[in-house]
Amino acid sequence: MAGRSEVDHPAKEGEKLETVGHGGGINGFNTIIERIPGDDHLIVLLNNTPSANLGKIVEGIRSILYGEQAELPLEPLSRELYRSYSEGDIEAAVERYQEIKKNDADRFDMTPGQLVRFAAYLKRAERIDDEIVLWELTARERPRRAEPLTALADALARAGRREEAVKAYGRALEVNPKIAKMVTNRLDELSKEER
Repeated sequence: MAGRSEVDHPAKEGEKLETVGHGGGINGFNTIIERIPGDDHLIVLLNNTPSANLGKIVEGIRSILYGEQAELPLEPLSRELYRSYSEGDIEAAVERYQEIKKNDADRFDMTPGQLVRFAAYLKRAERIDDEIVLWELTARERPRRAEPLTALADALARAGRREEAVKAYGRALEVNPKIAKMVTNRLDELSKEER
């Protein structure tokens, strides 16, 4: 969210509410600020729990401001996957993901960022093999997106699995030819590391 926008008015069906705002985040923190100029309302959220969906929280606050029932945010999928992982292993987390997707998706935030957050945890924890498994899952779940494939390729390269990394970069390039320069640079880096 950045700049001016109009959102559905929580209390007046069919009407729009003008908002001005901006959101951002880095390394486990995210923020959002939203003004509603017509009513002199200001909503500011500063968050250090990486799985929080601030957009949904802002929607809930807007509802409360206008006397409506707030819809509770969905549970963060990344937190549930982390729980399964810490009680078991990566296979347990993947199995839990499949179970949620099949039977309980309406209870959890199933947006792609949730898998990315869990993968980021695995990267920070230096669990490279588990990170690769999760990026493979994410790439299967988002076959028309290059980002999971480049992240998979990066993880494979860090694991020393050069040939697989090259193939993953190639698949990413097929999905999005606009990333050719980035892929070429990463392949050049892999070639230099090999020498």
